[in-house]
Order: sequence, then C-alpha cells, then structure tokens
Amino acid sequence: MLDIAFLSIPRLSVEVPPLNISQLKSCLTEHNFKAKCFDYNISLYNYLNFQEWLEIDNYFQTDLRYTGNDVSEKKRDIQFFQMHENKHKKLTIQIKYYNYTKKFLQDIIDNYSPKIIGISVFSVNSVLPTIDICKIIKKDYPSIKILLGGMGVSSFGVGSRPNFGEFMVKNNLADYFISGEGEEKIINFMYNNCTIAKNNQIDNLNALPVPDYSDYSFNNYPGKTNLVYITGSRGCVRNCSFCDIRSLWKKYKFRDHTHILNEMIKIYENYGTSEFYFTDSLINGNLKEFNNLCNAILKAKQKNLLPKNLMWGGQWITRKKESLSENDYKIASESGLYNLSVGVESGSTKVLKSIGKGVTREDYNYEFNFFSKYGIRFNMLMIVGYPTETEEDFLETLKMFDEFQKYNLEGIIWGVNLGKTLVVLPGSLLGENPEFYDIQFEEDGNWINAKTGLDYKTRLKRRIILQEYCEKLGYVIKSTVTTINSLHTIVMEGGYDTIS
Repeated sequence: MLDIAFLSIPRLSVEVPPLNISQLKSCLTEHNFKAKCFDYNISLYNYLNFQEWLEIDNYFQTDLRYTGNDVSEKKRDIQFFQMHENKHKKLTIQIKYYNYTKKFLQDIIDNYSPKIIGISVFSVNSVLPTIDICKIIKKDYPSIKILLGGMGVSSFGVGSRPNFGEFMVKNNLADYFISGEGEEKIINFMYNNCTIAKNNQIDNLNALPVPDYSDYSFNNYPGKTNLVYITGSRGCVRNCSFCDIRSLWKKYKFRDHTHILNEMIKIYENYGTSEFYFTDSLINGNLKEFNNLCNAILKAKQKNLLPKNLMWGGQWITRKKESLSENDYKIASESGLYNLSVGVESGSTKVLKSIGKGVTREDYNYEFNFFSKYGIRFNMLMIVGYPTETEEDFLETLKMFDEFQKYNLEGIIWGVNLGKTLVVLPGSLLGENPEFYDIQFEEDGNWINAKTGLDYKTRLKRRIILQEYCEKLGYVIKSTVTTINSLHTIVMEGGYDTIS
C-alpha cells in the first residue's frame, strides 16, 4: 500500500522523465513515507499514434480567455465547464482517451492501493487532463483523496478568477491543493492532510535531495542519452514586463555549483545519464556560479566522474558584452554546454528596452559570434506583437533574421520558437499595470493597444508573416503543427478576427 501515488500528466515534454514528482518522492522517502511516481504523460503518448497525439495535444492546450472576466464567479465556472465540454465533444478519440485513462488509473489502484493520488498540474495546459482524471477517480474510487500541486494550481486564466486549486476543491473534483514549491510542503501535508495555499519560497535549495527516477523506464522516452532534468536555480534576476516569474518566485535563489555537480555525478552513476537540461528560468543568472559550474564539470569529465560526451543546456539570458569573456564561452563549450534557449524576443532595440531586457541588438551579435566560434547551439525564443511594437519594429525583427542567417546556415541556430502572439499574463508587469502600456481588454478577453491600435488581427498577421519569412530563409520552426493548430483554434472557437 502506498501513502501517495504521484501522477505526471500532460501537457509536458515527452523527451524526459518528470523531475517534479521525482523530487517529491525523494523528499517523502527521507520521512519514511511510501510514494511511487507514474508518468501518465509518456504512457498516453506511447499509446496513441502520431495523429491521435496531435489531436489530444491540441485539446490539452487551453486558452481560458474564452470564459470571460466581466461576469460573476458562478457564471465563469459555468462558462468554463461549457468550454471544456465543447472541446471534449470534438475529440474524435474521446472514447479511446477515456478508456485508456480509466485503465491507467485502475492499474495503479489495483496494484498499489494508494491512500492519496497527487497530480502535478504543470501549467494551464494541464487543466483539462486534470479534470478528466479527477472525474474518473471521484466516480470510481471515491474513498481515495486527490491532492493537486504544481504551478498550474495557482494559475487559472486571467483577471479575478480564483486559482485552479480552489476551483477544483469547490466543485468537488479534488480534496486538497498545494500552492507554490512543494518539496517542503508535501511533508507537512502528509502529516496533516490539509490544503496549503501559502506560496512561501524555499530558502535553501541545497537542502533538496537528489530526485529519484527509479520508477521510470528510460526506454519509454524518445531520447538515447537518458536525458534528465536538473534544477540549479529558481526565480530570475530580471523583471521582463511580459513574464510572471516574479509572481511565482519573489527572489532569485540558486544552488551552489558543488551541490549541482554532485547531483549530476549521482544521476550519471545511477542511470548512465550523459545529457542534462536545466529547468531554470536562466542558467546564467549568477555568473560566478555559472563559471564555477562549467569549470567543475570540465574537471569531473577529466577525472572520469562524468562521461566525456556529457552535454547540458537550459534557458539563457543575453548579457552585456563585458559580462562574459571569450574564455568563459570556451570553457563553457568544453564542459559540454550545447543546447540553449535564448529569449531574443525582438529585433528592435526599442522594444527590448520597453520589455526591460537590459540588452541591445549589438549584445546579441557579440554573444552569437562566440556561440558560433565555440559550437554552442541554441534556439531563439521570440515574442510577436509586444504592446509597443510598431510596424517599423516588426520590420527590424525581419531584418534581424537576415543578419543571423549565417548562424542558421552553420547549424548554430537549432530553431526558432515563435509562440503564439503575446498573452498578457496575470502577475506580469503588463498584467498588473495594463494602463501604463496602453493595454485595454476587449469583451472576449483579448487585448488591444489603445494608443497604437495594435489588435489581435494585426498580431496574428505578423506572427504568420514572420513564420513564412523564417521558413523561406531555411530556419527550423519549433512546434509548427501544434502552434498553428492552436492559432486556428483561437480563431475558430474564440470568435476572434479571422485572417483575410
């Protein structure tokens, strides 16, 4: 019998075992609780064929702006349930999806008899599968308690809507929820069985145990390197206006490089891992620790404590030119740094300043030159339709892709993630101070810049123009199918402007 069975659910990457519940299991094991991890996300992915997965993946992507803000809480709930039902009815594989989910849960309960099922709600795109799973548990296994956790628990749509955890408990679809970081709170919960809504930040990340991946078969995942996620820091050193990180983590906290290195060595020894990807908002938030880690990994490889072919990556912020020397890039490359996601956002220095990036186009040119010289490959993360973006700013972005074409041809730029168009997030500077950025919300929940007239139709057109231009130049567009499907879903189901 298990004290708790942890479920990792869509929508998540299928390339790697989930870190979040693996970390929680380690925390509970130290306190002699019996826990086991189950990756429903990868199980469903492997069960469905590619076209079926694309359909269910599109179903999971949820834009809660459909349900409106200027109505009562009760009416918002009704609108949300109606939106969920409408999306569910359109699934051609709804019976196959339901039956597999039902069997997946039955196998867990029959074989392990958990007292509690803990569901990790990663984001708003985990809302619908959470509801689908909880409905089955409540109907078939009413004696089992449901605990929700993860960042998606505290983020449910926009405006004044209550968080998702409160919504689920209120509608009798869950029993408890934990807001914010769960490693310390899960222990408190297991002793007291109560909702923990306070979003306190963990002060000492070095105290966290090494995640336990023993419940997973790495053969179930598409990668060939036993890729594993690792966390080096939480929070961010910047406060970009579009980002809600500061509402989740008030302070930037980081682990000591020796602590990170020891975890990498243990994971390598236990699972043969030769590739790590950091979950951090930025891996170079503390430049001293970043440089120390690069040197430490390089020495560990030389001593055969880590494999010679070890690779690692994560999200990266561009710094001012004087922040990193050429030698820093060289050592980073030799340590195995190879796969970065760089928040470029825009090719307009004016827009970058408005965002609060703290860099210019010239800083990108300086950095990418050394990425090229030392073979550090990266993805570009872009934002289309920032509130202050003019047509001239957008043309600067197109021009930037012309200038960076040399890096693309070298294979240094792995791909470009264009996202959808900019969404105003609660907790971001845009969301908390819309009037400062001349943002007004329309009845359908979309936004328009009152000063420039920048609306959804214009943003969507720019988004498609940019993708077509990048494809013409030969750039690889990341998540093309799901992103385009999502855009069409917004247009068709949301009742927004269509493209002429």
